[in-house]
Amino acid sequence: MKKIVALLLNLLVAPAAFAASATISFVPPTTYTNGSPLPAASITGYDLRCTGFTPTGGTAGACDAPPLSIPGTAKGGEMIVAVPVEGGEACFTATTKTALSDSAPSVPSCKVFPSIPPAAPTNLKIIFVIFHP
Repeated sequence: MKKIVALLLNLLVAPAAFAASATISFVPPTTYTNGSPLPAASITGYDLRCTGFTPTGGTAGACDAPPLSIPGTAKGGEMIVAVPVEGGEACFTATTKTALSDSAPSVPSCKVFPSIPPAAPTNLKIIFVIFHP
């Protein structure tokens, strides 16, 4: 009986999440918003943000990944996102930083994380029962 109660309690607990990596790449801007040239040396860095997460079959919500700041010489970065076992889609933006100001966030780019299948049963045993008439 205790094993059945423990099994039922485990089924009621929310599914676990796993840490997944999201590799983000981008093309650095070469102009200011008014069209004048933006020298690469003027870019002091970039801020990458996970702007939202939608679990598979669920409702869109916040993303728990902390923002990532990278140097101006970078052309991408990697963020770690907590993904539920059912998978889902995370969306990211990047902001360019200069000594004078920051850009508006980029258009979001999204990544789909697949669901994680359960492990196969272990310790499989076969019991033969022989009946005599």
